[in-house]
Amino acid sequence: MWDTAGQERYQSLGIAFYKGAECCLLVYDITSSKSFETLANWKSEFLRQAAPRNPDAFPFVVLGNKADREQERKVSTAKVENWCKQNGGMKHFETSAKDQTNVDKAFETAARLALENQMVTMYCDPCLSRNVGPSCPSAAAPATNYLRR
Repeated sequence: MWDTAGQERYQSLGIAFYKGAECCLLVYDITSSKSFETLANWKSEFLRQAAPRNPDAFPFVVLGNKADREQERKVSTAKVENWCKQNGGMKHFETSAKDQTNVDKAFETAARLALENQMVTMYCDPCLSRNVGPSCPSAAAPATNYLRR
């Protein structure tokens, strides 16, 4: 796991950090509109540098950090949920490192999505240019029971 702390100076190092990733966590601060507004840029930069085989199906999890500071909220949950829906139905959690709100749940979800993504790569490599589903030649592989997109 790599954490660039949202700092643009680390974007140039992305290829070294992102290559081979199976899932990406996009984190914004619920008390900062600017941090939310940069998510699309971080997502596209990640996809450009990581170059996953199937970028449209690559799993992302969006985390709204500082959930313990609700009274200072600048980014509405509805706005983020809508953005996630428009960007392929990404999972979204509001978390707090301070009081551990949803941290375990978010990381368990990211780990599950990473494993599912790895299964797609392992068992459906010839199919990655098409939608993975029942017509996939690899559908008989036992791991396909875990695939839920």
